[in-house]
Amino acid sequence: MIRKGHLLAFFIPHANCLPRSLCGFKKLTPPPPSTPKPKQSTTVATKPTKATQKNYKGKAQFMEKCEKATDSLMEIPYRLTNSLLETIHLHMYQKVSMGFRVRKQFAKLNIRIPKAVFYWKTLKLDPAIKIEQNTAFIKGKILHSMGAYSYTRSSLPRNTIVGRYCSIARSVTSLGVQHPLKRFTTSAVTYSNDEIKLDTLPEGLLKPFDGAKCPAIIIKNDVWIGNNVVLKPGITVGNGAVIAANAVVTRDVPDYAIIGGIPARVIRYRFSPNTINALLELRWWDYNFLNFKDIPLDTDIENFINALTQKINANKIDKFSPRYFSLSPQQ
Repeated sequence: MIRKGHLLAFFIPHANCLPRSLCGFKKLTPPPPSTPKPKQSTTVATKPTKATQKNYKGKAQFMEKCEKATDSLMEIPYRLTNSLLETIHLHMYQKVSMGFRVRKQFAKLNIRIPKAVFYWKTLKLDPAIKIEQNTAFIKGKILHSMGAYSYTRSSLPRNTIVGRYCSIARSVTSLGVQHPLKRFTTSAVTYSNDEIKLDTLPEGLLKPFDGAKCPAIIIKNDVWIGNNVVLKPGITVGNGAVIAANAVVTRDVPDYAIIGGIPARVIRYRFSPNTINALLELRWWDYNFLNFKDIPLDTDIENFINALTQKINANKIDKFSPRYFSLSPQQ
């Protein structure tokens, strides 16, 4: 039979946590201080300690910083100031915390960001990034420059530039950097120590290799890219081009060309040469399609060119100047 005293001895380090009915004692309390401090008047302010002063000073600086950031936000509603972004330079990118203020800017511009980008997640952005209003990053965790009325379901490199009215499907990726073919080895040990990370390396041993750089992919306007397409860094996809699914693109894509295959080759062109030249001269993507109004959106391409040309010549439509998000001051 276990008595209360035995049970209490077993739980003696936590006797204060036991119920009174179980241990048979009143709740243990610490002994009263031998010299109780006199009560201080509530009307007399006590001098704070050095730690408290430092804490108050830090809070005051933080509140002042928030007020300045808010004032700057109200004066320039569509630009994120450096004090607000708290950017940290890291190589060629900047770190940006995706807090509620940044998200508020995106909401005003109708820029849709991926669900994978959680609140306060830190993203690395290209310093020259420019995201125009009415765009959507549906998948992935990377943001890059993109024009109005474009969307992407893929994660392209941060220095990618996408124009307006583009449609990028799922799983579109870029090729990695090149390796030297004319050296004694294709390994990166001849030009980089980022992978192996040797502790001791003779000075001047590594030799530069230009192929290790990753130039930007430029996707112009009105481009449609299918699923699982692979793009080589540094290429330019022309206006109005279409890239078939599963293609591997290793060279520049002509305007209004439909390409596919491994490696990708031109299958045909969307329009005749005369129509393509007229579209390139018209540059219809410089205008907001919402202002076309009396031009049916499903009209024949020749009727569309004639109708929009008449509106432009009659000064009935202005060029589109969308608002945008960037890390630099806007003019």
